[in-house]
Parts: sequence; structure tokens; C-alpha cells
Amino acid sequence: MNVLRKLYKELTSLHWEIGFLDNTFEGIVKGDELKLTLVTHNFPNSWFADPFILDVTEDTIIVLVEEVTKKISKGRISKLVIDRRNNYVIEKKVILERPGHLSFPIIYRKDDKIYVYPENSEDGVLNIYEYNPINDDMTLIHELSDKPLTDAVFTDLFGKPQLFTTQAEYANGFQLDQYEWSDTKQKFVYVTSNIFPERIARMAGYFFKVNGRVYRPAQESNTNYGHGISLQETSFVDGKWVFKEVRRMISPHFELRQSFHTLNSYKGVIVVDVLGKRYPLASKMVNAVAALVKRALKK
Repeated sequence: MNVLRKLYKELTSLHWEIGFLDNTFEGIVKGDELKLTLVTHNFPNSWFADPFILDVTEDTIIVLVEEVTKKISKGRISKLVIDRRNNYVIEKKVILERPGHLSFPIIYRKDDKIYVYPENSEDGVLNIYEYNPINDDMTLIHELSDKPLTDAVFTDLFGKPQLFTTQAEYANGFQLDQYEWSDTKQKFVYVTSNIFPERIARMAGYFFKVNGRVYRPAQESNTNYGHGISLQETSFVDGKWVFKEVRRMISPHFELRQSFHTLNSYKGVIVVDVLGKRYPLASKMVNAVAALVKRALKK
């Protein structure tokens, strides 16, 4: 019976994959059809999500991701080197692990230095690290917040250093919090919140600008975690934040359609992630058999 349970769990399991969109942000805002090419790899015991682009060269795209393995259920931050000719992962390296779960390895660049401030809400903090491309590792620099912030995104597009985030207890809910930098406390401190009428508060990636307007990709989690992306034109008018949804998107992949919750770009390359059944056909067959058995037992 235990063997059957393990087999059922494996055949019906979900997995995340990352991929690249053959689109522009201008086209996405206008409503163009999303054209996705999945990244392929030979790491069957791992799945990858929350991609952020570290660098783009003529031959490769280098991405930081959340990696979860079958043996280690908590997330860690890994670097993937992807061959641009065939979108195949040619190198994987674990860059950062902590006692608590790590995800959303968002990148901040300043003065030719690269910083990463991944989500670490399980440990109750938000830390920023400096990435060293020579040693290919990260060094802890500073604690940005002593709150369990989830998928925090820094921006200065509105005139001052700000973080937009949710918190662990309502991570996938209705409340989006704004934090501002305090020189006195040397941390980001809470300022205000915005409440949405549905579960579209959590950040899905960087803010970006198109034709002078700022857009916020947000996670839509009404039916399930990270079901889709709500693209919201964002402005600060008369002392109030205004978030106007211009488009809502679900996964463009014909099988991996359960979730679509990260959208980022660097050097003209747009990266996303999608979630679905690891073995879609086998999963359908197993669930059909399980339903028949369940009905038979009721008779």
C-alpha cells in the first residue's frame, strides 16, 4: 500500500519550470499573445521557479532561481547557465542556502555591483547579499527588514527608495504593503498598505516602464497560489496609490497551466515560470482509475 501511495504521489505531482517569452513589454501591455519557450534540463529531481536574469551573453542566459529537490523540500538559490541555441541548462550551481526556505532571488544592481535580496520570510527577515561573480558566491551585507516579507520588490521609480511587498501571514491575499528606507534605523520601515478586492497583492517581479507609464506585475491567487499574473498600471495621485489592471494572464503553456507567477526582464530577455503536472497523461489516467475504484467501493 505504501508503494502504491508513493507511486500515486509521484505520478500526480506538480512541478515548476522556467522559460522565455518571445515578446516585448510593449507588446505584453498591448495584449499580444504570449509566446513561450521552455528551458529544458537534465535534473529530474529538481524543479525551478522565481527566475531572475543575472546576465545575458551572446551564447548564454544566466538565471538565478529558487530550486527545490525531492530530497530537500525547502527552497535554495541556484544559478543556471542556459545555452541560447537550444534553451538547455548546461550548468547548475547552488549559490545560497540557509536553514529556512529561500525563494524569489531578486537582483539589484548599483555601481557595477550585483546584490540579491531573496525571500527568507520563514526566518523572519529580509537580507541583502552581494554576489561575487569571480568566486560565484554571495556575502551577507545587511538586514533590510526584520519582518517576514514575501516577494519584496525595491523601486525608486516613484521618487524615493521603496519596497512593495506582502507579509507571510497574508502573503497571497488582498493587502499590499509599502516600506520606505529609514536612514535612522538603516532599514526599510512600514508606511502604508493598499487593500485589493481580490487576491492580487503579491508581487510577481520588477516594476517596469512602457511609454512613460509604470507597471506592476502581481500574482493572482484567487483559485490557487500564483494562478496568473495581474498587470497593473501603477501611479501615485493626490497622495494615493492607484493600481489599474490592464491585463490578466494565465500560463501560455498548453499543459503547465496551474500557475504562472513570475515575470522579469534583463537586457531585452523576458523570463517567466509555469506550474503543472510532472506527468500530465499519467496523472489523468491514475486519477481516472482512482475515481473508478472509489465509486466501486461505495456500492
